[in-house]
Amino acid sequence: MVLAAFTAVGGIIAVLIPTIAAVPVAIIGTFALTYLAATGAVANVFRVGGVTGSVVGLEVNSGAVLIVAAFLVALSALLVLIVMALFTSVVGRSHVAVLSLSLIISLLAYVSLEFVGDERFRVSASAPRYICAGTGPEVCMLEGTTRQLAPLAKEMQRQADVLQAIGVKLPATYAQEHPRLRANKGQGVMYMTVDAVNVGKVDPATVSDYLSTPAACDEYYGDFPPKDALAARALVADLVRDRVGIAEFPAPTGSAENAWANSVFANEWLVATFHSLRECTLDAIKPPL
Repeated sequence: MVLAAFTAVGGIIAVLIPTIAAVPVAIIGTFALTYLAATGAVANVFRVGGVTGSVVGLEVNSGAVLIVAAFLVALSALLVLIVMALFTSVVGRSHVAVLSLSLIISLLAYVSLEFVGDERFRVSASAPRYICAGTGPEVCMLEGTTRQLAPLAKEMQRQADVLQAIGVKLPATYAQEHPRLRANKGQGVMYMTVDAVNVGKVDPATVSDYLSTPAACDEYYGDFPPKDALAARALVADLVRDRVGIAEFPAPTGSAENAWANSVFANEWLVATFHSLRECTLDAIKPPL
């Protein structure tokens, strides 16, 4: 429908500018309409293109879709009728009636978008639905994004066993973060990028990052990120990757940091720090060295 409207725009430009100059004018004009719609300068009726991000938690805004469709159809008809009128000297009553009706519909539709919104999607009022797999910990992903759920739960269990073997207490569940709702504070949270959700093959290194976030603490959503806690999460993930055999601990061989990472003191720090991360007592986290 957007293409039909642009075709009609091109047609009327060709009639008004009966030279080769009509081509660049039409191209610039239609591009300007899509740009203005994308920036919000005009209602989102000429914007084209697919979805480039997650639509989890969204639903189709059927009212806006229908109104935009009515606007585009009416506008296309209006422009076609204007072109026809310019090519003929005879304009009947039916022609005028349809032209007037198209003008009224397009104006009403455009104004209506101010009340119902012009976005194709809106935040769903329904509670998010999760599908879960695995135990110790259970891994839950949002419905419609579970392509990698089974291998993710398996890899999470493999790495969790390493932590549990030294006495770390994990949350019962790790859940994928909902992009539009605050995560459940009592669960581990998986902050997943769009790319991470869409791939079928699980990246073990990324799973270590998921494990390092056993709770969605309020501080993570504040104006000032807790630097020590974030650094501790990164260090936890590095230690997990080292112990599981995914990647060596990022410190030179023979250094104090490397010696610490392979000592019992690192295990003690892991247990204590993971407890603070799980209970959100972030102020209690201390640098290991």
